[in-house]
Amino acid sequence: MDPINDPIEARPRTGRAWLWPLGVVGALAMSLTVCGITVMAAVSDPSYAIEDDYYQKAVDWDRQRALEAASDALGWEAIVDFDLNASTIAVTLVNDEGVPLEGAIVRAMTFHHARRSEAQDVTFSADGPGRYVAVLDRPREGQWQIRLRATRSGDTFLHTRDVFATPSSTPRSDAA
Repeated sequence: MDPINDPIEARPRTGRAWLWPLGVVGALAMSLTVCGITVMAAVSDPSYAIEDDYYQKAVDWDRQRALEAASDALGWEAIVDFDLNASTIAVTLVNDEGVPLEGAIVRAMTFHHARRSEAQDVTFSADGPGRYVAVLDRPREGQWQIRLRATRSGDTFLHTRDVFATPSSTPRSDAA
């Protein structure tokens, strides 16, 4: 058939040819938007955090195990009280005979399991025989991990404990 006389071929273009490139650009823009939203959700999640100095901790694994063995040999015990109403955490240190340990320097790194990226380093103050108290910033109900380090007369006590804190009750401890 003669293309000049063919009514289909002779029909003028309607001007919609520009829609195809626009569709491709739109698909790319949508893909970039989804990627951006995914990246924002991933980096702003407070429940996710990388362990601080994880490589050096892995390298020092044997040294850490030796420190923990020496700590266990002390026979000390830490009793943890979590008071959400007062925003405090209290630790009572006792030796293997149950005698309170006074004069210790007590520090801890603590975090709520749902907010791992908001870990808090706290220093405790003496608050009675063998009892040490620290104030927490933004305490909340739920499962907390407390990584305790107490030094006294050259001895170092390391203790990690998970504690379930509730606003008005005695904490439920899950020994680690």
